[in-house]
Amino acid sequence: MNKRNELLARVYIVMTFFVLLSLLIIGKVFYVNVIEGDKWIGKISKNVKFKEIKGDRGNIYAKDGSMLAITSPLFDVRMDLLSPSNKNFTKNVDSLSYYISTVLRPDKSPKEWKELLLKNRNLGLDKTKKGMKFFLIKGNISYDELIKVKKFPLFRLGRNRGGLIIERKTKRNRPYKDLAHRTIGIDRATASKIGLEGAYDKYLKGETTKRLMKKLRGGNWIPLEELNDKPLNKGADIITNLDIRIQDIVHHAVLTNLHNYKANAGVGIIMEVKTGKVVAITNLSKNKDGAFVERLNLALSKKFAPGSVMKTATLMSLIEDGYINRNSTIDLEGGRKNFRGKVIKDDEDIGRGRRVKLWDVLVHSSNVGAAKWADIYYNKDRNDNKKFINNLKSFGLAQKSGIDLIGEVNPVIKDPFINKNEFNRNTIPWMAHGYEMELTPIQILAFYNAIANNGKLMKPYLVNKIVSRNNTIEIKPKVVKEKIASESTIKIIKELLEGVVQEGTGSKLKNKKIRIAGKTGTAQEEVNKSGKDKKYNSSFVGYFPAEKPKYSMIITMFGCEKPKYYASQVAVPVFGKIVDKIASIEAFDQNKKKKTNYASVILPSRAIGYAEDFKKVLNYLEIPYNKKSKGTWSKVRRKRNKMEIDEFQYKTKLIPNVIGMGARDAVYFLENLGLKVELEGVGKVVKQSIPPKTRRNKQHIKLILK
Repeated sequence: MNKRNELLARVYIVMTFFVLLSLLIIGKVFYVNVIEGDKWIGKISKNVKFKEIKGDRGNIYAKDGSMLAITSPLFDVRMDLLSPSNKNFTKNVDSLSYYISTVLRPDKSPKEWKELLLKNRNLGLDKTKKGMKFFLIKGNISYDELIKVKKFPLFRLGRNRGGLIIERKTKRNRPYKDLAHRTIGIDRATASKIGLEGAYDKYLKGETTKRLMKKLRGGNWIPLEELNDKPLNKGADIITNLDIRIQDIVHHAVLTNLHNYKANAGVGIIMEVKTGKVVAITNLSKNKDGAFVERLNLALSKKFAPGSVMKTATLMSLIEDGYINRNSTIDLEGGRKNFRGKVIKDDEDIGRGRRVKLWDVLVHSSNVGAAKWADIYYNKDRNDNKKFINNLKSFGLAQKSGIDLIGEVNPVIKDPFINKNEFNRNTIPWMAHGYEMELTPIQILAFYNAIANNGKLMKPYLVNKIVSRNNTIEIKPKVVKEKIASESTIKIIKELLEGVVQEGTGSKLKNKKIRIAGKTGTAQEEVNKSGKDKKYNSSFVGYFPAEKPKYSMIITMFGCEKPKYYASQVAVPVFGKIVDKIASIEAFDQNKKKKTNYASVILPSRAIGYAEDFKKVLNYLEIPYNKKSKGTWSKVRRKRNKMEIDEFQYKTKLIPNVIGMGARDAVYFLENLGLKVELEGVGKVVKQSIPPKTRRNKQHIKLILK
């Protein structure tokens, strides 16, 4: 009985102890959560919180899949020197130091790295000093390098036991550098985005997510979960209408001409006639160092007096209203006409001493003829003035082209009722030959494209598709107006524009393999200037082939000086060179299509690039191959009747041999090695400015493509 009571007493004592302990714990929990709750929540929220992380930006591609702007992942490798146990750290520090030195940071020897790691770990273990929980090993490494790092001794134990911290970030690259740079645009964090980067930002920008982060002493934040080497929610990719080969042709043709003549800037734009797709757009102007670069979007923002290219619209208006026809004639009065105290004169002797027909006025670009006809029929009163202006609006010349870029400015075309103070008795004859008005190159081109398209006015556009994870948005051609003028009027104008090339101011283009139609235009920048200060804007705008137009194009050279400043001297030759080169590449493509037989395809002798791309191409062409490597980068070579994919081996300390690589792969590969890359030409790498096996040290390397 006594034993039973003694046992029960012990049970009651134990129970009482646990009850009291439970009450103590509950009381402490209540005190911490309720009484001191705000205090602890404040401390936690300061040191652990969800922070917004921007998703990866989508890529921008040319129509053939060439990368124009890409988001490349980069990684900072850091180490929490206090995470590994003494046993693990001591066991692995020698081998870790060796790998860091040989693979990542050869600027220090393995011995120096060991001393550095030990020194900073000891500092961290000393509680009186600031700990090293965020020690930088190397910044801005590539994904390929990261895979190797994760296999390093100690680091392979993971984050908690090995101390490896990975910080992921991205870099925006443009493999083709200055090519279409202003059109592609810039993704700027501290200023407005420009070009396609700005116009399609809502699609390109990745989804913002939240990630739980911990604040370290010193203010650095690190993610609590081990996801930082994974891709973030990526934005949509943009597939443009830009043809990288044609873009390259236009860019270099305009650039060469700017160097050959005293001009300040140059623009070249090419559109598909039927669709309005912009396949090339070049904007070159001088920077502060005097070099011509893609700095401003002149195609959309540079308003200027169009000069004689406006005569086409003037004569179209007169024909459409029934005032003149093919057989109409006019007296040019010796090529010089005084309009109420202001003289307009012709630049060449056109039909002196006789009346000339409509053909001569446009084909030989008579300022007097266009101005005099407009003055006769559109300058009796304000209502006549308004009729002419309404026709220009009907042609699409008084509105923006609507191209899918930010920054297009409105054209300046005066209205006789709205702009009464600026619209005088001489406004109409001056507008008739391209003064007292301002248009941008894209607006002029859209008008001429409509003529080539038998009167159908198309909206110019650069983006063909928007491709995201969930769906694809295909951008369709948009008709702005079905007919800007009657079929008969358009037919006459097209005959006249062909005549400009066959007999008139554009005759330097007469003997091209492809028949061209178009109009020259030369206008003084500031009419009041004289003598040496005079500068001119010279344009040629037209389309080709004239009999069945595929492309329309404008070339404008700004700020030309004497002695060579006429459009026939500075703009027409550029137009011709571009047409010749486009004809060559199209002929090459046609021959390639005729001759290609994938069953008997001639296998390449050697190529280097991204392994998965090779697999896709070879599978598509049904070419047999052996894959001997699992590496990211591979070299491919012919071996009898098969292709062999082997690992592309290179030493990280030396310049690799990238001859045979495509532009996209070469730029991505070399920039991830820390090199600055410049491209020249289109195609595959045939030459590199720094020889292979040269010691690598963040040099600038130029690649020649062909």
